[in-house]
Amino acid sequence: MPPIKSSTIVSSYCHGSTDNPMRQNVTTEFVLRLKREVRGEVKTLEPMSKHTSWRVGGEAELWISPADLDDLVHTMALLDESGVPWTILGKGSNTLVSDNGISGAVIHIESGFTWMHHTAAGSSPDTVSLVVGAGTPIAALLRYATQHGLGGIERLVGIPGTVGGAVRMNAGTHLGEIKDILVSVKLLRSNRTLVEIDATGLGLTYRHSAITPGEIVVEATLALTKTDPEQLRMLLRDTKERRQKSQPLTLPSGGSTFANPPGDKAWRLIDAAGLRGVRIGGAQISELHPNFIVNLGDATANDIDALIQLVQKTVEKRFGVKLRPEICRLGDWEPQETGNI
Repeated sequence: MPPIKSSTIVSSYCHGSTDNPMRQNVTTEFVLRLKREVRGEVKTLEPMSKHTSWRVGGEAELWISPADLDDLVHTMALLDESGVPWTILGKGSNTLVSDNGISGAVIHIESGFTWMHHTAAGSSPDTVSLVVGAGTPIAALLRYATQHGLGGIERLVGIPGTVGGAVRMNAGTHLGEIKDILVSVKLLRSNRTLVEIDATGLGLTYRHSAITPGEIVVEATLALTKTDPEQLRMLLRDTKERRQKSQPLTLPSGGSTFANPPGDKAWRLIDAAGLRGVRIGGAQISELHPNFIVNLGDATANDIDALIQLVQKTVEKRFGVKLRPEICRLGDWEPQETGNI
């Protein structure tokens, strides 16, 4: 199917900066101060296409990877003191960054937040408490659980992000959601206080939590059960193989684009609307799985954004269902243009 011309229609899908603030607070002197005082990595004009699973997005004005929790707290203090807005990012899956980039700082929560350790928990000898840093990739968590025979984690197979991102959006698969095994989380609030909150207080529903934009997930405690490592390994392998056959994992994507509406599947509605394989620029609704939008190699964020809105408008017109994106849309987007799709 021939590509459709891209548009610049935009809409906000989740919490994050979608305006165009003046870039006047990030001075050369401030950057030098950050590099002196922050122990982690500090970069300027960092291409976000290197840090998102869609491989699109303009430059982050500042890119900071704190070395640890103390470094994160100090980074936030420096940014707040200078009036520089900040955005949190993990592995950049389920995230669409504007082609214009992101004003202010992107704080990268990964390498300094990857601890894991487990202990016996509760009265049952088969119950295990696993404490994991928010920057830990889900893939690393699965390897650890398999090695130690910790069951319950299989519901997260194939999720491409980090533990922090999984908690924030209550990520899951057809086997279940992270809330099913989540006991509590440690959050760093915007006033730089650390609090521990029981999972029942996080407002976890289907692909949603009540965690606010100013709260950073630092650590999660999971309740798992002892199981045979080989059985768990086989289950994870079988689940992974099924996903490889049914999802376009060889092309850059943001994962599942839309949440399933009650009583139906997003992919079925998209397919029934005749949108399988439709292209806008270098972005395409996957031929293999219509709830995935893939980057064919030269897509822009605007291409992907326009496809998302085309799906929403077409499905709503055909079936009266407004699909809700699972995607976080971040950065400096142009003002919305109406009537042009």
